[in-house]
Amino acid sequence: MKKEAIAFRAVTTILSGEIVLKDISFSLPEGERLVILGPSGCGKTTILRLICGFLTPVKGSISIFGQVVSKDGKCLVPTEKRGLSMVFQDLALWPHMSVWENLDFVLKAKGLLQKRRKNEIKKMLELVGLLPFKDRRPHELSGGQQQRVALARALVVRPRLLLLDEPFSSLHKALKMELCSELLAFQERYGFSMIHVTHDEEEARVLASVPFLSLS
Repeated sequence: MKKEAIAFRAVTTILSGEIVLKDISFSLPEGERLVILGPSGCGKTTILRLICGFLTPVKGSISIFGQVVSKDGKCLVPTEKRGLSMVFQDLALWPHMSVWENLDFVLKAKGLLQKRRKNEIKKMLELVGLLPFKDRRPHELSGGQQQRVALARALVVRPRLLLLDEPFSSLHKALKMELCSELLAFQERYGFSMIHVTHDEEEARVLASVPFLSLS
């Protein structure tokens, strides 16, 4: 039996005095892909923020790879110690940095030496087809290229868990499906666990390897 990458146990979250999530429980086996499906405002992004450690549940517990990281209003493990990466809906690329510098920044924050950073960035940009664009800044790239930079930046640190907050929502269908296929290839290559948030059922069917977590 596979270990649990993520486990929510009766998690309740209150924001601005309102209950956003109540007694939510679910788990994700290691190496699998969970899609959280639902309309805007249903709490999908809140779940990702809880996993990251940006929020703490008022009740219940959250475990990542068997370690309890949050419980009953207490954050027990900080974000940077949780072994995860996240791709945001707005991508959050640093506009003043080149493609190469966007990736180099996160590796430098991990404490990697320059020679290793250079090797890792080159391999990742070759994998996503962006090495010829390494000196360009985000505004000089197409929408699809920007998505690939965001994915490359998230993956270059070799996370055990990848979180995606509707990063493909603004793309047309053909490009969205192309990037979904690339994402599946990355997941197969690196073996990370994955949680993907979307309101698009077709996108969910393509990406999920376990039953959807549907919120309303």
